[in-house]
Amino acid sequence: MAIGAPDLQTLLDERGILETINRYSQWLDAPGHEREFVDLFTDDAVIEIRGNYPRARRMQGRAAVEAFVAAMRSANQYHKHITANSLITVNGNEAYAESSFIVLDRDVRGRPAPGSCGRYKDKLVKQKGRWRFKERVDEIEAINLEALGL
Repeated sequence: MAIGAPDLQTLLDERGILETINRYSQWLDAPGHEREFVDLFTDDAVIEIRGNYPRARRMQGRAAVEAFVAAMRSANQYHKHITANSLITVNGNEAYAESSFIVLDRDVRGRPAPGSCGRYKDKLVKQKGRWRFKERVDEIEAINLEALGL
């Protein structure tokens, strides 16, 4: 093996982390996956939304994650979260990931429009062979208030 080449376990861990990141976007947007969405997080997980966003907030614990996904459903809005360019650092059963994101929403005329974009900063832990979010910080860098109906 070449110096600096990742070992097989690191590659498997990175793949598992990418799967968790991708499932977040897929299951947040698709009704019927609320239970699976909540299971992406540890029991004491933190979700923090900050930056250029009028509804910045911090949520902690499983009940808060359940309320977060329920609010996304009750808004009766179209959302499509797209996550890309994930950079992952694995350290045993803990990891850090940073990804870019864009959210597509519908504008006042019902057309798809960029709603917000920014970056996710994640702390993940491996529990019972699965990677889960311990902390997810959504740093909103730009927002289209009209598309969000705000």
